[in-house]
Amino acid sequence: MVGYILRRIFYMILMLLLISFIAFAIIQAMPGSILDYIHIYSEEDVKTYGLNQPFLVQYGKWLSRLLHLDFGIAGNGMPVSAVLFTEGAKWFYSLIIICATMLFAWPLGIAIGICSALWQNSLWDRIALFISVFGIALPNFLLALFLSWILYRGLGIPPVGNKFQLEFLWLYILVIGSASIISIMRHMRSNLIDVLTTDYIRTARAKGLREHVILKHGVRNAINPLISMLGFYIPTLFEGMIVAAAIFNIPIIERAYLEAFKNQDPYVIATGLLFFGIILLAGNLLADLLLLMNDPRIRYEG
Repeated sequence: MVGYILRRIFYMILMLLLISFIAFAIIQAMPGSILDYIHIYSEEDVKTYGLNQPFLVQYGKWLSRLLHLDFGIAGNGMPVSAVLFTEGAKWFYSLIIICATMLFAWPLGIAIGICSALWQNSLWDRIALFISVFGIALPNFLLALFLSWILYRGLGIPPVGNKFQLEFLWLYILVIGSASIISIMRHMRSNLIDVLTTDYIRTARAKGLREHVILKHGVRNAINPLISMLGFYIPTLFEGMIVAAAIFNIPIIERAYLEAFKNQDPYVIATGLLFFGIILLAGNLLADLLLLMNDPRIRYEG
C-alpha cells in the first residue's frame, strides 16, 4: 500500500512537469513578447524570470522559482500567488464552496439514486428521472441567472456582490453542484439496478438473508464506479465555480483565473493550469484510496 502511494506520487510529479511545460508553452504561444502582457516590471524582474530570454531559459527559471512557491509576476506587477490565491482570501472561499458542494452533492445524489433503484418505475423514480433529464438540458449558468432573477425580483435580494456572502452559500452550492447531483444519481441508480439483479444477490435472498444486509452489500458494490470517477468530478465542480464566480462576482480563485484569461495574463494562466492539474491528480489518488477502503477485494501491489 505504501509502495503504491509512493509510486503514484512519483508519477504525479512527472505528470505535473508535463503539465507545467504545456502550460508555459501555451503562454509563449500568445502573440508578441511576454513583456507585452506584464505592464509593470523592473529590470530585476526581467533578469529573475528571464523575460527577454528564449523559451527554455524562461521555463527553467520559472520551474526553479516554483520550488520556492514563486509563480512569477502578474500583468499588474503583483505576485501571481497574491493575485490567484492569497489576496482577499480567495483560496479559503474556494475551499469552503468546493467542500460544502461535495458534502451536499454526493450524499444527496447517492441517496436519490438508491431510492430510484429500489422503487424502479415507481412515481418517485419517474419524477427523479424527469428532473434529471431536465437538469441535464439546463446549463448551470442559466440556472444561476434564473435563481438570481427570482431572488432579486421576487424578494428584492441581490445575490451579486464583490464579496463572499455566507448567506448565499446555498445558492453557490445549488448552481455548482446541480450537474453533479444529477450525474451521481443516474450512475448510482443504474449501477444498483445491475447489482441487485446479479446471481449472488438472488442467492442471498433465497437463503433468507435480511434485506438491509443485502442492500448494504449491493450499495457497496454499486458505489465503486462512482468512487473511481471522483477524480473527474472534482474538475467538473471547478467548471461550475467559474460560472458562479462570473455571475455572482464571488472573489474566489476561479474568478481571478477567469479575469486572467480576459486580460491575457501569462503567468497567472500558467499557474492556474498547474493548480487545476494538481487538483485533478490529487482527486484521482483520493479516489483510488477510497476505492480500496470501500472494497476489501481490491489490492494494490507494493
